[in-house]
Amino acid sequence: MALPGLPKGLFITGTDTGVGKTLIAAGLALALKQMGVDVGVMKPVETGCARLRSDVVSRAPESPVSGRDGALAPDDAQFLRDMAGANDDMSLINPYALTEPLAPAVAAQREGVNIDINVIRRAFQSLCSQHQIVIVEGAGGLLAPLTQGYFMADMAQLFQLPLVLVTRASLGTINHTLLSLSYARQRGLSVSGVLMNHATREHGIAEETNAEFIRGLVDCPFLGVVPFLPVINRGTIRAAFAANVDVRPMFS
Repeated sequence: MALPGLPKGLFITGTDTGVGKTLIAAGLALALKQMGVDVGVMKPVETGCARLRSDVVSRAPESPVSGRDGALAPDDAQFLRDMAGANDDMSLINPYALTEPLAPAVAAQREGVNIDINVIRRAFQSLCSQHQIVIVEGAGGLLAPLTQGYFMADMAQLFQLPLVLVTRASLGTINHTLLSLSYARQRGLSVSGVLMNHATREHGIAEETNAEFIRGLVDCPFLGVVPFLPVINRGTIRAAFAANVDVRPMFS
């Protein structure tokens, strides 16, 4: 399907860690697939990965990094791959998997891993050659360090991808959202939209009012609010996006 203004990819970033970037990335992949778009997915670096049993093989032998002492299970990358129905090799979808649940640069340093942005760039280019659009999920926010002095914002800029900013619904989100958008503008990054996600069951006056307040403040499309999902699977994500999210303003 041809959408006006369809970019080669989208970079999914957040105002913080734990805001639901993976769920939102999966939802966008499902929504675009329903519109007939061929979607690829990528999680360049995933931290906090569990180590697989020695009798389990899940990563391709050519994968740049699979942990120092054995293969790792990048759950978020695998989830994105499953949701998108992608057949791409995991070494392209997730070039780097690390064990400790830390910022990528910190986890890599502690595990003796050298993250090479050129490896990530080549994987991204390969995915772009196979799909109409590639949804790239970053780690943390725009200033989460990928390597010493190299941040997620630098990778989005290198790939020339517009951002989708995922923000939480709870108290403090207005400040975090506006700071992230302000920094994106300073870096010359394009923002395709803001999506609010209810990452927890918490629902007070802040959760009831923040979405409309932010909608009136941002200078980019406010794409919707995803409710808390007690069960997360293809059906619940697809239904939540169909009822609450409009992706079309990103491509108009």
